[in-house]
Amino acid sequence: ASVLRMKARLPENRDSMARHPYVLDTLCQISKGNDKEYPLKERENALRAMMHLSNESANRRLLCNKMILDALVYCASRTGDQYMETRESAIVTIERLATEVANRQYLARHEGLIVAVAQATERELRAELEMASGENPS
Repeated sequence: ASVLRMKARLPENRDSMARHPYVLDTLCQISKGNDKEYPLKERENALRAMMHLSNESANRRLLCNKMILDALVYCASRTGDQYMETRESAIVTIERLATEVANRQYLARHEGLIVAVAQATERELRAELEMASGENPS
């Protein structure tokens, strides 16, 4: 997954990677894997690769499909401090997909997506309130 993440960082690779079905399948499989299948860092790399692919506006409609959204919702909904980066990458990717007007209805209807975004918003608000009050965010 780290190799795919590094390749996805380069704008010239993003179109061909997003159109290659096995790349997306692999990224989704890794990102939804468990600790026994893939180390956390590899799952984070898979999510980051999807996030990089979503940087290209031309890829956003292509990435807005059930397989990708299932992986993003799963990762955005993970609980525990160890999944902070995973959740953030998933939410950023969802946000980028939502910038494409044509994707919005599909995103809104995808099971669990609105709840995952609402949970992320609540976490962010809690962290901001804790920072403002001088506490450590959790």
